[in-house]
Amino acid sequence: MWQEPNKQESLPEQRELIRNVVMLTESIRVQRKMQFQVVTHGEGKKFTQEELSQTVYPSYKNLLLQATYRLPSRAALLQIADYLECTLTQRNELLVTAQYLPEAVQLEGAALEDAVRKSIDLMHSLPFPAYVLAEACEVVAANQQFHAMSALGDLYQLAREERNPLHFLCNPELPIRERLTPSFAEWQENVVCALTLFRELTYLLRYESWYVELVRQAEKLPDFLKVWQSHDSKQHPTDSGTIDLEGYSPRFQKKVPVRLLAIRLTTAVLPVVIGVMPSNRSQNGVPAISLVTMG
Repeated sequence: MWQEPNKQESLPEQRELIRNVVMLTESIRVQRKMQFQVVTHGEGKKFTQEELSQTVYPSYKNLLLQATYRLPSRAALLQIADYLECTLTQRNELLVTAQYLPEAVQLEGAALEDAVRKSIDLMHSLPFPAYVLAEACEVVAANQQFHAMSALGDLYQLAREERNPLHFLCNPELPIRERLTPSFAEWQENVVCALTLFRELTYLLRYESWYVELVRQAEKLPDFLKVWQSHDSKQHPTDSGTIDLEGYSPRFQKKVPVRLLAIRLTTAVLPVVIGVMPSNRSQNGVPAISLVTMG
């Protein structure tokens, strides 16, 4: 079991620990700096030692000069990881090198296949529309209620790059956008809710190369970029919008307010089951998102 670093460690051990953390940090920083030598970073980052010290961790120069033996806190390391735009693997390497608890794991091989299978079984047991978001944010399965609600048909008739929530809501060539959002205002309301959930669920994956490409492809869709760039969950109402649920269940033959439910069966980021639930929204509104981790 991972533990916080022992404050009673001898000075040589502490010095070695800090040296390893700095070496790994520098390795990642240099990689990122080289990556943006040819193209300009969108936020103007230069990924220099001075910039890291000035904008993120003022004591970084002291670490480089071995002028301090105080290890950065876990929170400080995560801030450094955010600045360096670390992948989940890199974030965990930094934390583990500093003897801190790692963040969420990434499943692979048989473990991933088992988690996806169990998530699909759970999805089929739900009484409301749901789908399974798996590796690389691909929708790998959807239940009958979701198919009836969205009119998507066979998922695997879609191109792989279209089998994700961003395309479901923003691609005008897919029937789900018109089916669920007959007006632009309702479409925008639902997209805000969907983006809030998507970003919260995939926060630790946002610097993965496939994630960057996923968003880049979605930017070609009408109206996506405007909503994506302006999105801030703290500034949006918590209501999750309304959709026309007619067709998937005889109980709901009208537009009703809905909320999104995310269920994880493991501590990994993916896979996750996403459900669309009718909501008994009060006048003051209800939270748009619920996240349940059962692992």
